[in-house]
Amino acid sequence: MGELYLVYAVLGLTRVILTDTVMFVLFSGIIVVTCFFIVDAAGGWFTAIESLATYQDKPGIIAWHGRIGSDVYWQTPREALIWASILGVAWGIVVAVSPWQTSRYLMARSEHVVIRSACGALIAMLLLYLVTNFAAATVNLVNPDITPADSTMIWVAQNLLPTALGAVLICGVLAAGLSSASTFLSLVGFSVSHDILGDGTEEGATAVGETQAQLRAARIAMLAVGLSVIGLALMLPRNIYWLTHFAGPLFASSWGVVAFMSVWSKAHHRVGCLLGHGDGVWRQRGYECTVFGRLCRVAGHCGSDFGRCGE
Repeated sequence: MGELYLVYAVLGLTRVILTDTVMFVLFSGIIVVTCFFIVDAAGGWFTAIESLATYQDKPGIIAWHGRIGSDVYWQTPREALIWASILGVAWGIVVAVSPWQTSRYLMARSEHVVIRSACGALIAMLLLYLVTNFAAATVNLVNPDITPADSTMIWVAQNLLPTALGAVLICGVLAAGLSSASTFLSLVGFSVSHDILGDGTEEGATAVGETQAQLRAARIAMLAVGLSVIGLALMLPRNIYWLTHFAGPLFASSWGVVAFMSVWSKAHHRVGCLLGHGDGVWRQRGYECTVFGRLCRVAGHCGSDFGRCGE
């Protein structure tokens, strides 16, 4: 995190794009290579697919509905389908308007570049998810007792890959985390220097962070957020699976309608967007705290922000 802060604070967002590109190439490439090693350790492609299809310890692990039953979260294929549909809609909104997307839109040459890159990213994401999920499921044939499950790829890097490739896989995981962190830090800097201090920009200043005061405030804010995240990561229990399910609907409910209304509504202004963000966050938290039952709680994760931005 310290190195990331120095890269962004000193070199700026354009250099962070380089770290994102390295992350994409490194992580995508090593995941594909890792999948072949995992499948080879499980006995080959045909053996792995047949074994997973008839895997008694975790039945349905590669079925369309995933694992169901009393020992997992979903009891029937219908519940799993409802969960996947709701989460799919939420993440569809997230992919369109999430911080790691919108921060890149700010630097795009035109809307055509945005659409073109989004289509490529969508295809790459689908292929990457397919390879990653199949590889993670296949690890069960090699070692079904990895604890915690979040450390599966770490175990693979240490036990199934050659030392050099294992190190590259770990670097890919770290690069993915640093890429996300750099995106959020960049948004913190933009928000402080442009949205909060923008009204005080000196006359003639046209770029974000152009004055020394804005730049200093942005760096201090990024440092404070980074230190806060490190503290929370050390104190709170780690659960990557539920963290992703928490983050996706949170962005969808707080950013979704506000982002779309900022394009479609002529009444869009800063106060309306601020209220929309807050309404989306607290609406989601209210659903989670007050609605009982598993399916209702899942629906609460995707509580939409219906606050009309600018009205």
